[in-house]
Amino acid sequence: MAKYSVVVQKNAQKHLQTHYKSGDKGSIKRINQIFVELAEHPRNRRWAARAVEI
Repeated sequence: MAKYSVVVQKNAQKHLQTHYKSGDKGSIKRINQIFVELAEHPRNRRWAARAVEI
């Protein structure tokens, strides 16, 4: 199965940096899991909706 790359916009990068700087391991783990799933299944609507929530 092919892997896809996830492009993060500048605005989203700023939001992600705040999560990483907070040190909340649960949030960081969840964010990383979402990126892995998006790279494997980019057309899965469930993850696309969750990615927008962040």
